[in-house]
Amino acid sequence: MELKDGSLGFVPTLTIIGDIDQDGCKVLDSEIEKLFESCFNVIFLDFTGVTYIDEKGFAIIHRAVKALGSKGWFGLIGLNDYLKPLFENEGLFTSPRIRVFKDRQAAQFATGDRAST
Repeated sequence: MELKDGSLGFVPTLTIIGDIDQDGCKVLDSEIEKLFESCFNVIFLDFTGVTYIDEKGFAIIHRAVKALGSKGWFGLIGLNDYLKPLFENEGLFTSPRIRVFKDRQAAQFATGDRAST
């Protein structure tokens, strides 16, 4: 798994490429934690380049959503037809802390390019 940090407007964005499995989970968890420590409460996770996610990957996302509490939300970008049902089965689409976007343009439009802190 490769992880690139950047931003979409003023919102931090983690772009994930490859498989989210046991080997890459520590890196993903650490990067999300750094964003929390920087007081961001809106974070985009770009899944456009993700081909697989395992249970540990879902555990990280569940934990991060819970850590947000009522302070913000995660934007999930570019979930493919393989990933969508997996996220749905995990119950993530029912969380008010998750918003799903078809692509980066839709995600940026939803924020109005405003700062998330």
